[in-house]
Formats: sequence, structure tokens, C-alpha cells
Amino acid sequence: MKESFFPIDKPKSFVVFLCAVLFCLLVIGPILGLAIALKIDWLLNVGRFGFFACWAVAFPFGIVLTVGICAGKYRNIEHKKWKDQVW
Repeated sequence: MKESFFPIDKPKSFVVFLCAVLFCLLVIGPILGLAIALKIDWLLNVGRFGFFACWAVAFPFGIVLTVGICAGKYRNIEHKKWKDQVW
């Protein structure tokens, strides 16, 4: 059976939060750096939009993850397929 890209022992909110933050740092960050270094206005706008879009996704899922951790929701998390995993 093929291994899934998504971890089977982590909540969905963790995976979405982590993917959004990593995409922002590893893709949008270099775009912004290039736009600032080369002074390309349209690329700077694309980078800004990407930055805010990534954080608009990461912020609510980070809150869901934090509330779930504080409530003990993930204390006994089981290995499940992605579609069956808890948020």
C-alpha cells in the first residue's frame, strides 16, 4: 500500500496549519525577497497577497489546534486515514 503524504497520527488542523506556515516561509518568503531586491512592484503585491492568504488560513487552524490541545481532544489520538482523522 502506498504511504500517504499526510501523517496518520496528527489532527487535520495541525497538518493544515503546518502546510500554510511552511508554504509561506519556503515559497512566499523568497518571492518577497526577490521582489524587494529587484524592486518589482507587481511581484511585491503577489508576495504580500500570498503572505496574507497563508496566514489567513494558518491563523484559524492554529486556534482550532490550540483549543483542541488545551481541551485534551488529541490526548488519545489514533492512527486513522486522513479523511477519518479529527480536526
